[in-house]
Amino acid sequence: MNREHGAGPPEGLGDFEQPKIPKYWPEGLKEQAIKYADIDEEGLLKELAQVLPPVEIERIREVSRELAAMEKDIVKLDQVDRLRLLWQTSGVMDPGFLRDDFTVDPRVGRDSMPAFSHNRYQHSKLIGFYVKAVLSRLGENTVAIKNGVATAWFHDSGHSALAHTGDDFMVKNGVSDHEQRAIGRLKEPETQEFLKKHQLDESQIVDTIQEQGRFGQLQKVMDTLSYTTIDTAMYGNPKYPDSGAGMIADIEGLDPETGGLIVKSTEKWQDLLETRAEMMQRYYRSEEDMLADNAKLQVVRLAPKLDRMAGIEDDRTLRPELVGIYNDFGLWMGIKGFQIVWKDTPFKPKIDRLVQLATGDRSGWDIKKFATREEALTEQESIPPELRDFSFIMEPYTDYTDKTLDVYTRGEKGLERHELRAQKTKLTEEDTMYVVAVPK
Repeated sequence: MNREHGAGPPEGLGDFEQPKIPKYWPEGLKEQAIKYADIDEEGLLKELAQVLPPVEIERIREVSRELAAMEKDIVKLDQVDRLRLLWQTSGVMDPGFLRDDFTVDPRVGRDSMPAFSHNRYQHSKLIGFYVKAVLSRLGENTVAIKNGVATAWFHDSGHSALAHTGDDFMVKNGVSDHEQRAIGRLKEPETQEFLKKHQLDESQIVDTIQEQGRFGQLQKVMDTLSYTTIDTAMYGNPKYPDSGAGMIADIEGLDPETGGLIVKSTEKWQDLLETRAEMMQRYYRSEEDMLADNAKLQVVRLAPKLDRMAGIEDDRTLRPELVGIYNDFGLWMGIKGFQIVWKDTPFKPKIDRLVQLATGDRSGWDIKKFATREEALTEQESIPPELRDFSFIMEPYTDYTDKTLDVYTRGEKGLERHELRAQKTKLTEEDTMYVVAVPK
């Protein structure tokens, strides 16, 4: 079953605005996205003050004062500071990056918006706010809250610059996943000194990063709430214009055995999963964005055939031969000051074509779809040898509803458990196809 490309983005998937971005940023939308990503603690407290009693707001402020020294130190750690460099590079690249005059230090700024409006520093900061607010409201002691907030800052610190785009590929090449890499970085002398200074529990942080233990479920849910809050705003339809305050206020406790959230009602949390699934299908794993991601990864696969890529980051959690391949290419895509520096070789025109596809421009590509992997492999075998290295097979995403969430409500007989899973988003025939991409 072969289907030539031609179908547009799926219809009927809620009220997200068309046309699909982030290939460009309509007037005002970039500023709105940055506002959500850069919300500070005082801004979040103002939102919480609309839905929480003054005594709870004061408790959060009190805890913030108690955590101030730790938070001042944690953002100085290399493990955390590097999050400022990790812009979300999944999805279609902004063509504005394809320039030759990048000369500014990467920490200074960017010329234009990458696929996403925020970096992992901002994402982690918002999770830390959420965790602090929830645990303060629930009456947890300062030591426990410090561990929870520290985990929020550490949990993504094992990502390479290619983030989720390259994580699976790295695992296939013998590198541990980003969570294990984050845990590995906890052993760095600087971080060990920090943990000791602030009397933090490393074992609890490790459990929570792996979404286990007493606060594992809270970390899991606040992680999802953070990127959903920022990303829906970025795509022009803020799902949580209160920056998630209403969700925080809906939490009444944590189950003592599982750490699951005890909530006032299940509706808000079901809707969170529905929104995530819709975002997965429409944006994170849309055909356009997945083609762009696979084009980037094909450049990564070809990197040994190219000159060394330019870059500055030395990620000590990676095997040395992978440092340049993963980090430098990802930083080139998302940060000012980086570019690929291959020479004029027979490879260059096809590499340029891959970069073109990463910006969403398919004009130089033949895109064919097949119902089975076998059909796709047969098609790939028929590709002329001079094009085979630059072609790729894009596999379908298995299930947009794969994330589940156990929450509890208080009933007449005690806590009642609810296993939630997105129900509205269904796999379409297009979602199940194997795509073969070949440069013309």
